[in-house]
Amino acid sequence: MTTPRVIILTGDRGVGKTTWILALCRYWKEVNRPFFGTAEPKIFENGELVGIAARDLASGQKRTLAVRDDEPGLRIGRWRFLEEVIAFANECYQPDILEGIAVIDEIGALELQGLGLSVPWGALKNGRYPRALLVVRPELVEEVQSRMAGDRLIISFSAEILRMGPNEMDLFIEKIFHGFPIRTDI
Repeated sequence: MTTPRVIILTGDRGVGKTTWILALCRYWKEVNRPFFGTAEPKIFENGELVGIAARDLASGQKRTLAVRDDEPGLRIGRWRFLEEVIAFANECYQPDILEGIAVIDEIGALELQGLGLSVPWGALKNGRYPRALLVVRPELVEEVQSRMAGDRLIISFSAEILRMGPNEMDLFIEKIFHGFPIRTDI
């Protein structure tokens, strides 16, 4: 068994991590690069942040994952997470679709509590993904790393990374997965 290669993308809220991942995955679809996973884009109504979606990156199917309200349920801060949509997101990581790069946007407080994206988080902790691209908030990187198997590289988001086109993003990721030396401070 090979040592998993995991790229951890981190950066402040709103810097563009999910937008970058979505652009990269659109490119991967165009060039038929195998990947699977989910992204969690924000949902805006009239310029106001009202929710978080779960998007199956393979099919493009999107559902509302979290909403701001006062209803009881699975909560992190001001957000209530919809358990049926968490189940939908976890289905995107079932063992029969493990070909290609696992894309996990994001591992956060829910996963560290054993909730949320438990299927990919369990696979990461056990080293089941040969290659994975993972989004983690800066304040959780150390804890996430301490619970994961295999080697990994942390990349902090910057303006230079955000300026990369999809082809450049793909080459950057492939260089990392193939062990080429790269700058991680860009």
